Amino acid sequence: MRQYHLSQTQIAIFALVGAAGAAAAPIAGRLGDRGLGRPSTGVVFVLAAVAMAVAGFGSHNLVVLAVVGILLDLAVQGHLVLSQQEIYQLRPDARSRINTVFIGSIFFGGAIGSAASGLLYDHDRWIGVTTFGVILSIIGFGLWCGSEVLLRRRGAVLRTLP
Repeated sequence: MRQYHLSQTQIAIFALVGAAGAAAAPIAGRLGDRGLGRPSTGVVFVLAAVAMAVAGFGSHNLVVLAVVGILLDLAVQGHLVLSQQEIYQLRPDARSRINTVFIGSIFFGGAIGSAASGLLYDHDRWIGVTTFGVILSIIGFGLWCGSEVLLRRRGAVLRTLP
């Protein structure tokens, strides 16, 4: 933030603007409750990829970065809630164990992503970090698409069984 000549108070305000993305949690919950969790998950992956791409091109503009922060937080919060809703349906009697593995996996992945982002920033600066974010979002979207294909095939097979 040094390049924008922000004070500590202005940096704190900038961080609070990004917290507006927390509004995604109840929205994602309602979408999941309406049976729209699967398609909404695909949308949040696309939103994350778009946000990271815009961050790569808009790094010179503080307003763009604030908007990107909100969009990225919407994507992350939305994905978290939608994923939890989906995994809780796997075995309702094992929710706490499943959630422990789920949250532990998120922290492990976040630690790896943070370490990789630091290395990328040292090597390729901001464009390396944002490209990495776009690539991870595209991989997530690809995995989501693959799971959709498998679910449709499974559904088709189950409908043909006597």
